[in-house]
Amino acid sequence: MDSVAANGRQGQRSRYILLFCVALTGVLLLGFARTFFLQPVFQARPLTLPLVIHGLCGTGWFALLMWQALQVRRGNLAGHRKTGGRLGMVLATLAVLSAAWIVALTAFDGKATGSGLSDQAGLFIQIGTSTWFAVLVVLGFRSTRRPDYHKRYMIMASIAMLAPAYSRIARLLVEGRSPVDSAFIAVPLIGALFFHDFRTLGRAHPVTLWAGLGYLGYVAIRLPIAQSELWTRTIVPALFGI
Repeated sequence: MDSVAANGRQGQRSRYILLFCVALTGVLLLGFARTFFLQPVFQARPLTLPLVIHGLCGTGWFALLMWQALQVRRGNLAGHRKTGGRLGMVLATLAVLSAAWIVALTAFDGKATGSGLSDQAGLFIQIGTSTWFAVLVVLGFRSTRRPDYHKRYMIMASIAMLAPAYSRIARLLVEGRSPVDSAFIAVPLIGALFFHDFRTLGRAHPVTLWAGLGYLGYVAIRLPIAQSELWTRTIVPALFGI
């Protein structure tokens, strides 16, 4: 009876994580519907090669995320490890490199990259988001022997990766104007992971706690730093010459 109950709880957990990954992919599709997935319909600005590569890498990441969650749901842990090890790091690396490529080619132009920020502020946001995503992905791959840590690192990395989608969704919600920081749209997603932890563990998991609160803390301070005189007039000219 104990084993049956344990299997039932594991099944509920894997189903919740699968649905969570589907929801994250839905945010991606909604955020980039006009500018990528349905670009010809909405007649958005033409997609350059770097934008296409970045879009395909990001889409591939979330497709892999759902597939990996489905593999766990089906109990195919060997397939989960094999697929993730081969594709996960490649997609994550390409996503970060293609994002840097886009920013470099557009000279950090906020309008061109879709952030709506100034060149200097957009640069800080891009560096911060890519770094946060990369750190969480590396920690996720280093914790494959601890599944509870591994899946939360990957989910938190994916939540951070959606930052550009949040900004596009925010502009739709407020008629073209971004709120103070659109990344706060991630709050319900992070809250849902906290809910899952308390429902299944009776407490917040360490990864959910530090990565979730850490990301929200970063969001709270990133615009003030990105738009500060120190960053825009001192650090950026010294390091990048713009």
